[in-house]
Amino acid sequence: MLLFIGGSIAVSEQTKSELKNNTAVTKNKTLNHPINPVHLLPGQEILPNGVIVNISDLNASIIKSGNVTLSNASTQGMARINAIHETEWHLRQTLNLSRNDVLSMACNAAGECSYKVTKHIETTATSSKIPTYNNWTESASYYENGGNNFFAAHWRVPSSPTGPTGQTIFLFPGLEPESSPLNILQPVLQWGQGGRNRWELQSYYVIGNQINDTGIIVNASEGDTVFGVIQQYPNGSGHWYVDAYDLTSGGSSSISVSSLSNVYPYVYGAALEVYNVNTCNQFPGSTDFYNIVVDNVTPSWTPRQTTR
Repeated sequence: MLLFIGGSIAVSEQTKSELKNNTAVTKNKTLNHPINPVHLLPGQEILPNGVIVNISDLNASIIKSGNVTLSNASTQGMARINAIHETEWHLRQTLNLSRNDVLSMACNAAGECSYKVTKHIETTATSSKIPTYNNWTESASYYENGGNNFFAAHWRVPSSPTGPTGQTIFLFPGLEPESSPLNILQPVLQWGQGGRNRWELQSYYVIGNQINDTGIIVNASEGDTVFGVIQQYPNGSGHWYVDAYDLTSGGSSSISVSSLSNVYPYVYGAALEVYNVNTCNQFPGSTDFYNIVVDNVTPSWTPRQTTR
């Protein structure tokens, strides 16, 4: 259940068990809802939207990589995001990147950044074991007619799951377009990705279950404050930036993608997506999404508990 408190969106640990059919169970018991287990082969990962990819495909997509320093490394908050975008824009010009090239950067608190340039990743991982649904267990959405050029949200890294390992957890805000192909831009806080039992930040651009552009992973810690930003610049250009920024540590994961739709009207202020969760203690603790900004509009959020 998503709770709305003082304009924030709270993902409540107390209601984590209410996943389907209004079936409430106590902590540590088996969840009484249909589970489609995701069976990953060696060398595979599951990404948001239920996409299974070969790690070799991710590595093979890299065209260029290197290091760069932000021009104004002392900035914080939105000023730091703007510095990242400016650096990405200059890199695109310097490296003579095409509109189809995806640029991602990971920066530390000192403004020292690593970058990679990738082509769109068309995964070769095809399997009948791909889940038949995307398990968005909780979300809050809003439709803004005409789309958005800027969307930002804050949330905190919750306490880690205490139960058995093997699950994958994604917490994020995101934007989706109205036209095909279905895709999502999302700064993500994740747990269990690639079998790593730790919190990480990673920015994503995902189209269906075929093309997946991922930012460089940045580690996060319980209690850190995350600032997620999705921005189209210039307005109407179809050039989008996605940033997952740890305000506590100063680390960030960013991507910039061109040749996209310039209209993204579906706003997800908060979403919880899980795979291979069988008991309540495989969920993380509670967290709030707050200080949500959507093009200077105050949304009226629609909560959703049904599986997407």
